[in-house]
Amino acid sequence: VRVAQAAIDHGLDIRGSIIFVGAEPLTERRKRFIESAGVKVYPRYVATETGFIGAACPNGSHPDEMHLYLDRLALIQRERATTIGKCKVNSFLFTTLSANTGKVMFNTEIGDFGTVTSKPCGCMFGKLGMNVHLSGVRSHDKLTGEGMTLLGSELDDIVGSLIEKAGGCPDDYQFWETEDENGLSRLKIAISPALHTLNERDFKEAVLRKLCDKNPGTTITSQIWQQADMLHIVRAHPEITKGFKMLPIIKNPQVCSREE
Repeated sequence: VRVAQAAIDHGLDIRGSIIFVGAEPLTERRKRFIESAGVKVYPRYVATETGFIGAACPNGSHPDEMHLYLDRLALIQRERATTIGKCKVNSFLFTTLSANTGKVMFNTEIGDFGTVTSKPCGCMFGKLGMNVHLSGVRSHDKLTGEGMTLLGSELDDIVGSLIEKAGGCPDDYQFWETEDENGLSRLKIAISPALHTLNERDFKEAVLRKLCDKNPGTTITSQIWQQADMLHIVRAHPEITKGFKMLPIIKNPQVCSREE
């Protein structure tokens, strides 16, 4: 998204280029914006533990539809409750079939879920027999933005302690994953307007500072998020859900249904 934005802003002609994207979901909005610069964009699914998991399907009906590398991995799903809240998701369990993967795994969970379908396809991967398709891939216990991944529990611990110090309770805040008009990720922390003494700018700085001090991984995340203006504080009453602290970008009933 940022490459496409820079090309548009500076009048650079990058038409005909191909961009492979990962780390964050390729949503319809992101895909549309990147393609507005005249480039083709394809998702790929990679994890440290497994290496390559999925390759883009050019015939897919979803922006992030991919073929599972069946020569490297086997995949099943199980329904489980998320760590943040207790919503039910169909989590991926991977078994490695190749000696070239990062780890030997047997029905191992790496924190992702999504939609799995089997269907024939006319693209090269389909002709090779890789007929298992993945789409809507998301992380159920991790927050991802600007290419940085953070365990939701780590951020929840920091924000929860700061809210408590401000005189609030666990129901006084909520995380909202959103996108701006160009498809850039934004993480909003919605804080109840009832906390009158809380200063939004000071609160944001405190969150980033505590992230920076936690460990080397969160230090990098804090620095990148600060440079990219990833984190935003809004005053709003948290929306009622079935115990889900994070409102996902796509309000999929499979992920979490709201109580009226």
